[in-house]
Amino acid sequence: MNKKRLSAQDWLEHGLETLTQDGFAALKAASMTKALGVSRGSFYWHFKDIEDFKRRLLATWQQRTVAQAASLGPLDPKTQLLALMKASLRDGLELERAVRAWATHDPEAQRTVSVVDSLRLFTLESIMRAAGAPDPRPRAAFVYAASLGQLAVDSNVLGIDEGHLEALADLMLGAKPNRRSK
Repeated sequence: MNKKRLSAQDWLEHGLETLTQDGFAALKAASMTKALGVSRGSFYWHFKDIEDFKRRLLATWQQRTVAQAASLGPLDPKTQLLALMKASLRDGLELERAVRAWATHDPEAQRTVSVVDSLRLFTLESIMRAAGAPDPRPRAAFVYAASLGQLAVDSNVLGIDEGHLEALADLMLGAKPNRRSK
């Protein structure tokens, strides 16, 4: 028997990887302990049951999402918006898809996704308001809906580069977009 000791954080990291790679149906104590080469006791040392684990897994995902927006710091609104748009095009798309698929089957996951959606939308609206953009709410909703829509589209098909993102940020913030020279 393997003698390695796993922390609750180790289990949560493994849970996020399992969710991303195999989906929410794979979040089972037996299969995860087998994959990690540890006893079930290791799992139950940290979690009351699988539902407790799943709640904490969702909380971990939510905390990371909130931390991403908070990490923008005191940047100007356009730089903040560009950072969020770039992150949404490249970071964590597989995990985002997996959590949203889980939310279609689980009320707790759906509640967590709703909270995250609200926080993200609030962040976008705040950025646009700080930039003085007219009608910040629909603009924020458009940017957020577009970022979620890319989950269904191969990012290579979109062909969006940094120049496109800058033009979109200018448009959403109410500024005249800079024309790119060709």
